[in-house]
Amino acid sequence: MDKKINKVEAKRYEILFEKKLGENSEDILKNNLVAEPDCVLAEIDFAKFKETVGGDLNEAQTKSNQLASFEHVPMFRILSDEKIEFLQNNLKVETFANGKKIITQGEIGDKLFIIKKGRVDFFVNSRYIRSLNDGEEFGARSLILSNEKRSATAIANGEVACYTLTATIFKSILEPNLYEYFTTKIFLEDNTIELKDLDNVKELGSGNFGSVNLVRNKKNKFLYAIKALNLEQIKLENLEECVEVERDVLLKIDHPFIMKMVKYLKNDSYIFFINEYIKGKELWEVIRDIGLLNKEQTQYYGGSILLAIDYLHKQKIIYRDIKPENVMVSVKGFVKIIDFGTVKEIQDRTSTIIGTSHYMAPEITKGEGYSFQVDIWSIAICMYEFFCGKLPFGEDYDDPMDIYRAVSQEELSFPNFVKDEKFMQLMNKMLRKNPTNRLWKFKQIKEDPYFKDFDWNKLISLSYPPPYKIKMKEEKENNGQSIPYLSYLQSKDVKRGGKKKKSNRQIKFEKWLKNF
Repeated sequence: MDKKINKVEAKRYEILFEKKLGENSEDILKNNLVAEPDCVLAEIDFAKFKETVGGDLNEAQTKSNQLASFEHVPMFRILSDEKIEFLQNNLKVETFANGKKIITQGEIGDKLFIIKKGRVDFFVNSRYIRSLNDGEEFGARSLILSNEKRSATAIANGEVACYTLTATIFKSILEPNLYEYFTTKIFLEDNTIELKDLDNVKELGSGNFGSVNLVRNKKNKFLYAIKALNLEQIKLENLEECVEVERDVLLKIDHPFIMKMVKYLKNDSYIFFINEYIKGKELWEVIRDIGLLNKEQTQYYGGSILLAIDYLHKQKIIYRDIKPENVMVSVKGFVKIIDFGTVKEIQDRTSTIIGTSHYMAPEITKGEGYSFQVDIWSIAICMYEFFCGKLPFGEDYDDPMDIYRAVSQEELSFPNFVKDEKFMQLMNKMLRKNPTNRLWKFKQIKEDPYFKDFDWNKLISLSYPPPYKIKMKEEKENNGQSIPYLSYLQSKDVKRGGKKKKSNRQIKFEKWLKNF
């Protein structure tokens, strides 16, 4: 009979002792350690560890558990290690007896709770709503919004212990840009918005599938970008799966360098994506305004895109169309990835030929399948373009087949004015034709000599000064108009003499739309 496997899952920051993996207290490893996905481990001799921490293993384990619990608080994920350590040192533990009210609906909140142990039940107007358990958090909004009233009552179900953190402590570590980001994020999480709540401001752009308009929430005057997708066009071009994937991906991602989706809505003619409004310019325009980018600018824009794509890859999302046109630079200079029409969730590989020719990795066009390495290739193409002022392969070609041939066959070279050896070495590693030999792991790129003096912690916490500020002309806004698409006549599947018989395609499409 096979011996039962004692499976122990360890998460980020957790301290794991060998004896915990065994069947008894012997210091012998009884089971394998398996990384899923790739991970970095710090290993230390048990006796030396005890000596290092002064023998108090319980305190070390407590600190480790606190750090692990921070992973469940979305707003903590972009904080630097120094800020996390500060918050950790200011955590308190509060215990609540069975039936004790932890927070009360309607009271002003000023504290975050992370459940250390136990279960907490939530009630709105005395009606049960949901329960939270070990490691889950509540009250995060109160860390940012002053005078925010609690929306529910939380009651301990059994004995409960919580880590708690006050708003005063949290706000003390926030620079203005980070505070503004968290404040904006709260409005971007308002999923109660309906079309009737929005006034049209102006059109931002239009295309074959509909248009994008700037709209204002009547209640709080907050601005959003609303993307209208024409249902007839979706049906005509069989784009149901693409639209569904884009929606699902946008709803699950949350990163300061990626456009955030608030909500999706639909009527008989359109599907609407309500998204974060990013006032600024495409990176494509910015790099032409600047001219040749210097090292600092190349590191900043390349590093920002790398952080965003690394986040997507950790969610098993491949982007597949990284280029300057799909990156916005806000008026404050921060980067935002936009346009998720080519994204896909994959476990390992995919094979669809998709993307923009000059930025596509050679393996995409071969039809043999590809993986996350293609996104890193595209980022390297962008960084080369930033620093060298042109594309590395097929610069003078317009025909896609000529471009594919150049990407696959041309040797990488650099203009004579490029003297930065570390930049050239990094490009040579990131632009290897064979994806198995390509440098593509974010940690390895981050630690490359080219980025040696670059402050990644400042970048992710929005405290790295952007190298370029956009100057934009003030534009007149057409306030108070209703959104144009709402006044469109709804198409009716009727003609004189009776109803038109629906095709199988129409029936299938209507079923998809109903379940969308």
